[in-house]
Amino acid sequence: MRRILFTLLAALAVFVWQGTSWVALPFHNAALLSVKDEAAVGAVLRANLPQDGVYMLPNQGTDPNTIADRYAAGPVATINYKAVGGQMMSPDMFIRGILLDIAVAAILVILMGMTELRGYLPRLIFVSLIGLAMGLFTNLNNWIWMSQSLHYTMVDVVDTWVAWTLGGAVLAKFSEK
Repeated sequence: MRRILFTLLAALAVFVWQGTSWVALPFHNAALLSVKDEAAVGAVLRANLPQDGVYMLPNQGTDPNTIADRYAAGPVATINYKAVGGQMMSPDMFIRGILLDIAVAAILVILMGMTELRGYLPRLIFVSLIGLAMGLFTNLNNWIWMSQSLHYTMVDVVDTWVAWTLGGAVLAKFSEK
């Protein structure tokens, strides 16, 4: 029961940080650029993207030599596309977010239980470094392979690291070891 409790509390700490970092702090918005003519770009996207999904420019389904030439000429883009809008910050987004945080916290509880770490600080450092590894691997891969900006990438790396350092602070405090 104790493990379930601190898993939920750690997930809650991460969830609260994520909301705070996106809504109340300026660094995410500072890393996002604005589209010059949103209506025109929206019209082009609607006319050319047939369904929800992730699109690559240049199109990866053509001849490799053609792709290389088009890549060199630019533009290069990864487009996360949803054709029909919806409620911003809908309840299902919050539910999926907290469920993800609970799943990751549960995995970290299992990993922490497999170690011989004693004391608060070693357990905190353990979870914090896992958070840093998650942030680096996921976000730097997007920078390397998906043309994500370095500014946006580093904001997400730091955000993930801080989130799981906070989650780790809870896990380290309430863990049984």
